Amino acid sequence: IITSALPHNDLRLQHILSYFSANRVELIYRQRAIYDIIRLTSIPNDDIRLKIFKLQAQIICNEMQMSNDDVQTYQKLLTDYKDFRSVIAAFLAGCQLMNEDKFEEAITYFCVACEYNLRLSKQCTLPMRAMDSCLLFKARRLCFERWNDVVINRFKTDPDYRLDTMTHQFLPCLMQLKLSSEEDQAYITEIQRIWCLLLDKIEPTERTLSLEEFLQRLLEQPIGQHYHSVSINKHQLVERYDEAVKDLIHRYPSFSGNTNEQPQSPNRSNRTSVLTAPVSIPVVIQQHSEPSSESMPIINLRGSSPMQQDDDEQDSSLPTSPS
Repeated sequence: IITSALPHNDLRLQHILSYFSANRVELIYRQRAIYDIIRLTSIPNDDIRLKIFKLQAQIICNEMQMSNDDVQTYQKLLTDYKDFRSVIAAFLAGCQLMNEDKFEEAITYFCVACEYNLRLSKQCTLPMRAMDSCLLFKARRLCFERWNDVVINRFKTDPDYRLDTMTHQFLPCLMQLKLSSEEDQAYITEIQRIWCLLLDKIEPTERTLSLEEFLQRLLEQPIGQHYHSVSINKHQLVERYDEAVKDLIHRYPSFSGNTNEQPQSPNRSNRTSVLTAPVSIPVVIQQHSEPSSESMPIINLRGSSPMQQDDDEQDSSLPTSPS
């Protein structure tokens, strides 16, 4: 179901258990996540039954024995989901900025999303660990295409327009595409062809030197690294993702591909259960090799827990990313 809904709806965003299910995570980690959610959920003080429920979850967690490797794997799974949500958030920011014709800012978010999505997909064998790369790469190419069209038009019509921004911002980001998919590499070839034709058409002036310098850089192989650091908003990712993809398909039908749009459950965005509310998971796990409570490892995942889907992550930042 999760696979068939892509790219129109990404059900993995609904909850960490959906993400675990999509990646066929072992039962022990899914159980641990459920108990952590229950025991860390905020409940009314007068609800005795839920208090007992939380206490039972805490007791089970205390009795749950996991090896050092299990603890590290669980922590890595939580981090993976946090990073997956960060990629989606960066993608959504890029889409919004592109719709506002702020291509220079949008491409930064798309580049960061692609860079970290590539890391997610390469570092592990989980089949659905990362965002749908086809959709992400298409959005990035579209942003480059629209930005390039705007710059070419300005260069043709404005004698005073300089290509400094294209040289220092556009090209370093474009170099990512040379190391990406065949479609991305074909797009770079087309960009090179368009600018070479423009050089043949314009009269020799001082602007010609600027264009020649730009073309020289455009035809070079990527060298060095270009760094980005962005702030992202992880509020309401499920609804924002659905709206963004629908908008992309409406504006640019090529985004739909051969995937049939899936109907959305009317109750999906109205989940009121306390067990699916955003919580932080500072995991305390008794290891199999260390029965003593004093030696229990404490894994503090506050600030990186995938359960923090609202206020906690509104102003999250992705680490600096090379491109």
